[in-house]
Amino acid sequence: MHGGVPILPVPPALARDRSHSNVRGSRRSSAPFAPNSSQRNVLLAAMQMTVTSKRNLLLPMEAAVEERIDGDNNGDRAKPAASNNATLSAGDAVGAARAEDALFPPTTRKKQERTNETNALIASLQANIRALIVLNRREQAETAVLARTIENLTVELGRFKEAYEEEKVKNEKIAALKKNRYADGASNYLPEIQSIQAAAAAAAAAAVQQQVQLEISYQRKLLSLENRYKDLISNNKKLVNKIHQLEKTEADADALIKELRQENIRLATQVDSLSSTIASQSSLIIGLRTTMQQLNKDEKETVELQRKVTKLQAEMDALKTRERLLREEHDKMKMVFSKEREAFTNKVVDFQHRLQIREQLGDDVEALEQKVNAMHMEKVALENELVLAREAYDKMETRMHEQELMTNRLLEANENLEQDRRELQGKVVEAEVNSLLREELQTVITELSKKDQEMSTLMGRVVALEAEREELLEAASRMKIEMNNAMQLSKDETVQALQLARQKAATHEALALVHEEKQALQESMRALEEQLATDKSQWLDEKSALEASFKAQISVLEAEIDRLRHVEPIIVEKPVPMPGEAEKREALEVNLDKLSDEYKELRDSFYNLDIEYKKLMTKKYKTESFQSQARLLQNENSELTTRLEEVSGDLLRTRAELNAKTFEIVDLKARVVDIGVLDMMRKTQESLEHTVGALAEAETASESTFTCLQCMRLFVDPLTLTPCGHTYCASCVSSFGNPSIPASIICKECATPGTTVAVFANNALADLTARFIFRQQSLSSLTTMCLSLRNSFANRMELPPA
Repeated sequence: MHGGVPILPVPPALARDRSHSNVRGSRRSSAPFAPNSSQRNVLLAAMQMTVTSKRNLLLPMEAAVEERIDGDNNGDRAKPAASNNATLSAGDAVGAARAEDALFPPTTRKKQERTNETNALIASLQANIRALIVLNRREQAETAVLARTIENLTVELGRFKEAYEEEKVKNEKIAALKKNRYADGASNYLPEIQSIQAAAAAAAAAAVQQQVQLEISYQRKLLSLENRYKDLISNNKKLVNKIHQLEKTEADADALIKELRQENIRLATQVDSLSSTIASQSSLIIGLRTTMQQLNKDEKETVELQRKVTKLQAEMDALKTRERLLREEHDKMKMVFSKEREAFTNKVVDFQHRLQIREQLGDDVEALEQKVNAMHMEKVALENELVLAREAYDKMETRMHEQELMTNRLLEANENLEQDRRELQGKVVEAEVNSLLREELQTVITELSKKDQEMSTLMGRVVALEAEREELLEAASRMKIEMNNAMQLSKDETVQALQLARQKAATHEALALVHEEKQALQESMRALEEQLATDKSQWLDEKSALEASFKAQISVLEAEIDRLRHVEPIIVEKPVPMPGEAEKREALEVNLDKLSDEYKELRDSFYNLDIEYKKLMTKKYKTESFQSQARLLQNENSELTTRLEEVSGDLLRTRAELNAKTFEIVDLKARVVDIGVLDMMRKTQESLEHTVGALAEAETASESTFTCLQCMRLFVDPLTLTPCGHTYCASCVSSFGNPSIPASIICKECATPGTTVAVFANNALADLTARFIFRQQSLSSLTTMCLSLRNSFANRMELPPA
């Protein structure tokens, strides 16, 4: 264990590769620069060790990348699967939803899923952060080592160049000396010296060739490092652009969440307005209930009034009989008075005749004087009797006047009683109508209570829908990365859509029932209004007929009174009292007293009836006001139904918009991240980018191990020559000679013909080359991912704060 990262043992293939490199180093150790080559071999061995350790570190990262790619592919396959699942039959969806609801409630299941998702996400992020921190530290150390090795390589390359220049100068000098010697007569030298010079020249040429190859390999490494540096810069730019894009998407998601919040506020205001209308309707219902109680009291009072009316009708019948008897007695008195008036007029005529005769007779004065005195005495007596008769007549006249007044009062009382009877009959009819209205009102109140209950249920459903909407908004604010959870969310949304469809059907049925009940109430109200209009017209006709009959009776009585008044001045003598007149008068006085008492009672009863009539009129006005309130309530009910339909339509539209937005939010959930998580991801991205860059550099540095020295490409079917141990591609070996005849193959590194003994396929090196290619591909995908992350973060940093 080194730095918390496990270091695995070196594979045998890599060990063979190291031995191969050591063999090549031993082959090259014959050169004059042996210490530098040994240092290079040690450096290459260290680089191979770092590559193996990095490969061991990259194995879990490769697995994670493969899982990420598989997850993306599964997500792409899950989208049409989700669309196909959305088109399932309603029965299967409802059955599955019921089974899930029976096992786990929706709210608890959602909470458990959210908690499991968050816990898994936090655990995975913590594990990735720990691994990235360890990898970052290890890569920092390895980058420092690689930097030192690069510095050593540059120093060694400078030394090689200097040695090459020195060797080149020496070779030029030797060549110049040879030319001079050949020109001066080189034939004098011994053949041994020539052979030594030839061997030295061959050794110098081999050293120069080896230096040239080293320079070429180092130049290739520098070019590959420069290319990798350019690739990293381009990848960093792409990552910055991707980060900017992610920030833009996050801003769009924030704006969408703000719009959803505003929509939530608007729906809350609509719910408040609906609750206020429901409260006003409940207050109206309470007022109607109080009016119903008052109408019940009025019904009891009308029953009592009916009883009183029956009693008064019996009393009216008795009074009519008494009035008939009094009229008969009055007629008899009129006959007696008329006879007395005729007798008195006859006496007056006789007296006047006698006076005329006395005036004519003037002969017997004394007799006449005596007669005159006697007549004077009679006259005085008659005058006294006349005075008494006048007083009696005045009394009789006053009594007659009182009797007439009594009769008038009785007639008025009778008329009033008739009017009261008609009014009471009208009140009875009104009471019956009120009872019918009360029954209708009771039905209306029951219907209104039912409507109130339906409204309460609808409000409960609205509240439930609001709660579901809030849950959806809360779900939209959270992160869901796994596509299986997204599929589960789509299933939950289909269940919610089915529930919304059911609620919509229930509300539609309730509204249809309310509309039918409203039409029935309107028809009953129209029938009641028509019945009231007909009853009112009948009452008016009866009233007009009774008024006409009473006016005719009053006119007859007034004519009789005028006739009696014209007859009064004719009476000048006292009528002869008839036997039984005093008794009749006393009986009449007694009857008058009784009639006066009955009149007082009737007047009191009339006043009471008047008061009750006023009460009934007030109740009638109250019933009319109640009818107006009922009409207003119907209008408000219709307005409420229309508003409820509008609100339900708005709710459905908002629900559809919300579902669409929730699907969009589900798509954007993976990109909507908190600021702290975003910073952590940015830091993780930077460390990952550094790690990937270091790994890419290490892999690029180890590329020469898997490169053919002939075509300078990665090995394709590598073949190793023995005994030199150099490895080439199969196509390159076939260009050297016939692989079936090893002696015909000339190694380009050794450049000595006939030294190749055998040719065999190096399968271990081919396996290592394939693994190197796979690592290169995974590193390229990691670099593109880092570039996309950098671009997204850069886009987020460029966006203004929401």
